[in-house]
Amino acid sequence: MARTRRAQVLLEPREYAALERLSRHRGISVSNLIREAVVDAYLPVTAGGGRIADEIAAMNVPVGDWEELEREIEEGHDAGLP
Repeated sequence: MARTRRAQVLLEPREYAALERLSRHRGISVSNLIREAVVDAYLPVTAGGGRIADEIAAMNVPVGDWEELEREIEEGHDAGLP
C-alpha cells in the first residue's frame, strides 16, 4: 500500500463553505474535492489522455501538410535518426 502524506491548506470561512456546498452536491468529501482540483490543475494525466493531450491540442503550432511531414519522417529514418 502506498504511503500518503498530509498537506494542510488554510481557507477563508467563505471559501470553505463554498467547497462544502460543492462537495455535498458532488457527493464527495471536501478533502477529495481539493485533492481532485490540485491533481487536475497541476499533475499531468498520462494514462488514457487528459490534461496533457488537451493542452497540446490547444496549441496553435504550425505544421506542414501530411505529405511534407511524411517526407521529413522518412528522411530522418533514412539518415539513421531514432
